[in-house]
Amino acid sequence: MRYLFILGVFCCGFIGAVFGQQADRTRIRQRLLNRFDQDQDGTLSESERQALRDFVLNRSGRDADRDVAAEKEGIKKLYKAAEGPHAVEVVKTHILRDEKRNKDLQLRITFPKEGKQFPLIVWSHGASGTKDHYQPIVRHWVSHGYVVIQANHSDSRALRSIDRNKRLGEATYRDWESRPEDIRFIIDSIASLELAIPGLADKINRDIVGVGGHSFGAHTAQLVAGTQTKVFRGGRKSHADPRPKAFVLISPQGRGQQLDEKSWSDFQRPALVVTGSNDGGRNGQDHTWRLDPFEFSPPKDKYLLFIEKAYHGFRGITGSSNTGNSGPENPNHVVYVQTTTKAFWDAYLKQDETAKLALSASKVKSLSEGEASIRQREKAAF
Repeated sequence: MRYLFILGVFCCGFIGAVFGQQADRTRIRQRLLNRFDQDQDGTLSESERQALRDFVLNRSGRDADRDVAAEKEGIKKLYKAAEGPHAVEVVKTHILRDEKRNKDLQLRITFPKEGKQFPLIVWSHGASGTKDHYQPIVRHWVSHGYVVIQANHSDSRALRSIDRNKRLGEATYRDWESRPEDIRFIIDSIASLELAIPGLADKINRDIVGVGGHSFGAHTAQLVAGTQTKVFRGGRKSHADPRPKAFVLISPQGRGQQLDEKSWSDFQRPALVVTGSNDGGRNGQDHTWRLDPFEFSPPKDKYLLFIEKAYHGFRGITGSSNTGNSGPENPNHVVYVQTTTKAFWDAYLKQDETAKLALSASKVKSLSEGEASIRQREKAAF
């Protein structure tokens, strides 16, 4: 930690000089810790410290104002932008055995240290991601009173050897159908998880569950929500689980080989879609492709958070600098995602009317100086 403090002070001085302003050293140190502490244990391992060293050395010869956005004046007034009152506990790895599928599912479980009967969020990582990513948003939710469970799906890089990591490509997506099954199995296993994990007993309200994900994980979440895939000879297949009450889809998939405009006809439950103007698809689609789940699902309780100039990784929500097409660093974008997803979860998992008001389009647009906006569906596409 001493090394981190010294290096953090150095970075603060450097960033302050670049912007010609006095940096808040504590905040900058915490941001560096959030970015480079990949396993979120509160300290930096040798490999994590090396990544921080590389960051500092590479930063010295670059135009930093291209990579770090100045914080907007109104951003602290967004819905519960500050960390919440709950201390956060983490179980980094718990193995959940699925005998039916002959599969060991690796879980990361994050929960409030004190209190009980919190809503559960099951979160799905993007293609080749891991259960240890997304800590900037996961820990924010948990600090405000949620339990979050993350799994390593079969495409996770955490399950690959070094040699296999070199061969991603289409193989990453072949086992897509196991992903919603992972989510279903986690929900099935809540009672056994509470018994097996010290400190988790009575933490989860088993009747209040939300599901979300980013990118390939958003595709997983929308399948659980009722989005149907096309099958042979014009048929359709449902992967829905009726238990989750609300869904967050960050950078979801649109129409293509699996989905058409009618695939979302049974997506009846509340959902928040998040995307940005630089959030294109991996096959060359522009950001409008990401809007399909919002545009084609039934309109009741459907929201869209749209962030101008935001890239696929929103440069910060994964907690990793290795996310493809993540774009330049922008802490404002992270806060927009943190606060809007938090408002959505509160509105539909905690039935908080104040939170629903916080999803007001005019308020978010005003406080973000037009950089972020919220839309709500008003009528059906068909």
